[in-house]
Amino acid sequence: MVQFLFVKLGSNPETRPIVEKIRSRIPGCRILGVEERLDASDSVFDEIITSHDDALFGSYSKFDLTSLHMSAELYEEVRVFEGQAMRMIDRIKYHNQAEYIPPLGGVGRYSDSFDARADLIFRHSLFWDYILRSRKIDAVVSQNFSHLGFDLPLVKFCQNRSIPHLIFHDVGQFPGVLYVQERVEDLGNLRLGESIRSICGDRLMPETPNRVTSHLPRLLGDPALLHPANTPSAIAQGSRFKTGALSSLLNQANPRLEVNTASDVANALRGKLTRLIQHPGKTLVGSTRTFMRIVRTRRSMKDEAAFSDKAIPNCKFVYFPLHFQPEASTSAKGRHFVDQREAVALVASTLPVDWMLVVKEHPHQWRRLYPRHRNYWRRIASIPRVRVIHHTFENPIIVQRCEGVVSISHSSIGVESWARGKRVVFLGDSHLREAPGVCCASSAEELRQLWANDAKHLPSETEIFSYLQRVEYATFEGALYGTPAGIPATMVGDFLLRTQHNITEVILCWLAMKGLTKQP
Repeated sequence: MVQFLFVKLGSNPETRPIVEKIRSRIPGCRILGVEERLDASDSVFDEIITSHDDALFGSYSKFDLTSLHMSAELYEEVRVFEGQAMRMIDRIKYHNQAEYIPPLGGVGRYSDSFDARADLIFRHSLFWDYILRSRKIDAVVSQNFSHLGFDLPLVKFCQNRSIPHLIFHDVGQFPGVLYVQERVEDLGNLRLGESIRSICGDRLMPETPNRVTSHLPRLLGDPALLHPANTPSAIAQGSRFKTGALSSLLNQANPRLEVNTASDVANALRGKLTRLIQHPGKTLVGSTRTFMRIVRTRRSMKDEAAFSDKAIPNCKFVYFPLHFQPEASTSAKGRHFVDQREAVALVASTLPVDWMLVVKEHPHQWRRLYPRHRNYWRRIASIPRVRVIHHTFENPIIVQRCEGVVSISHSSIGVESWARGKRVVFLGDSHLREAPGVCCASSAEELRQLWANDAKHLPSETEIFSYLQRVEYATFEGALYGTPAGIPATMVGDFLLRTQHNITEVILCWLAMKGLTKQP
């Protein structure tokens, strides 16, 4: 009997039919799963081993972790990714622990510190080691890359122990488009997707035509009519984007919301008053935490203002728009550049002597009430040939003037700049690794060569279009959580049916490629 583990895929109404279809196509298989909630009453898994609300703070309440210990052999595996995990779980300090299952066995409430993170990583590692050994898992399928830390040990153990692992991944630039990879280090390598599509052939239902190539006019700055399922969210930035404390409170720290009118303000205040009346204790605790985040964020904003300019330099420069943090792009795909100070210092050290590096804060950092570390901007500004620009400065003006753009893994600004003929560098792991003209640099020398090359050698519009055609062939249309924003209600049913059918075929094909079942 083969045993499969599904991480989050199959934990929602949209993807449960995929699990059921696979079970019906592979008689006798057993499918274990990671649910959204441990008490899910409509789960389709043969065994729920854990859930998002059970795993995030290392509860794993269905198993006795107190009887497990970190052996020397296991730590040899853990120590390799321990530092990465310490950085990745930085973001859980912003999660409300009251909404999660508390750990057992004498483990206290999580309070972010070095010791707390180290202990949490050990608990995650002990749990996944036990599951892989006791359940004898033959293959793992994940809805996305690990970015909250709890399943990072699973990812690494699968690699070390040669357990096949298929990972789906979607990106903001191409909504409704799913990449397939077996390791985060392979992100952007399109060969696996190409092979699966070639083998599946006519078994796949027809997808939306030009779902990737139709983005090219938009990337070039021209209006484009996109299918609703493939339309990206608008970038909320610029001088008109509010980042003050009041704006964060009224917009629930959400950069996609914008309270503008008196009616909007009244509704927002009414909602907060209702929560206070209905849940006074919980609301007061949450308000205290929010107030402390506001204080720390305002301190960070003052730090930024003290070391930033309101004008871009007159010399040649490269633009580095920072990512807000914590976020998945840097924590899951940034490698050691999750510390963006290191990326800034690397790039600045490779520039020609008469160039500068312009660095700008992501305004979502402040709207989300994510403070930077003490002296963060002082350290950035002290790097030779770095100019910090205030976060309210308009991106289009900077991009138009710059010689190139640098991002961690990817960014909307970087992708648009690439399509418009700028040099572009993506540090870490990027889904645009194989794009013509994109530099996924791994050394300072590669960057020096990039800046020295004539910008006229950048890819043509025809080359970019050909690459997008290849991406379209190597990826699969679908949404593995919820439905795409903006898609008309009349189209949702067909879109989900197509997702369920095609993703089932993709998984079955991949399992057959691994020798775990026969080709359909």
